[in-house]
Amino acid sequence: QSTVAQEIYEDLKDPDIILNTVGGGGLISGVGLYSKSVRPQCKIFGVEPNNANSLTLSMINRKITPVHNLDTFVDGASVIRCGEKCYEICVENQIVDDIFCVSPEEICCDLLDLYENEGYILEPAGVMGLTALKHVANRYELKNKNVVLILCGGNNDVSRYPEMIEKSLRCKGLKHYFLVNFAQTPGQLKKFVNHVLSEGDDITRFEYLKKNGKEFGTVLIGIQLGDKQNLHRIMTKMTLQGFKHQKLDENEQLYSYLI
Repeated sequence: QSTVAQEIYEDLKDPDIILNTVGGGGLISGVGLYSKSVRPQCKIFGVEPNNANSLTLSMINRKITPVHNLDTFVDGASVIRCGEKCYEICVENQIVDDIFCVSPEEICCDLLDLYENEGYILEPAGVMGLTALKHVANRYELKNKNVVLILCGGNNDVSRYPEMIEKSLRCKGLKHYFLVNFAQTPGQLKKFVNHVLSEGDDITRFEYLKKNGKEFGTVLIGIQLGDKQNLHRIMTKMTLQGFKHQKLDENEQLYSYLI
């Protein structure tokens, strides 16, 4: 995989930073070895998915460290532990200068943007270099720097697009879920639509979970916002209209159970 770096240097003689997706570690090892032999001052950065960050953990602990509770959403870069050769090259030989982790939601945002605006079809692992760029910019000065992003992998399953769209909307702050108590009287949904939602907002999921007696029932509601600024307005209107509610947090166990 060092030939990827060779092609980079054939087109660009003086890259300052090369961003590499990291799975098993073959790509970053090969690119890093070649680049450091040709242009030692070029920084080699790795990018891993959150909860599939074996190289990050290994760099921190200075030994090969497995990932617990592996997240396999980015299937092309989800490995429990980095390889021994990868560790030797990247960590012991200090080929990798820094490493960044990105979330599946961020990845989906960039993947869909590339497809819709540029026509590039990439798998989640292939777009991680672009996703990490904003994190790199927060840590390093990129002005007047030659930054290379390796966008790779077209092994994408179209059946996963609904899930990717969902994650992208959540990343942009446009998709939210609530548990809402609805009075068991006619016209409650109409009242919710007319007096709680704003223009451009839409209900994408409406599911009764249980009835709390004869007077109220708990409903799981998914709302896609027309503008992320509408969230506070919607929550305020629910309170004013008498809809007792709980916003579901992605980091809570209840969210993963219901969504």
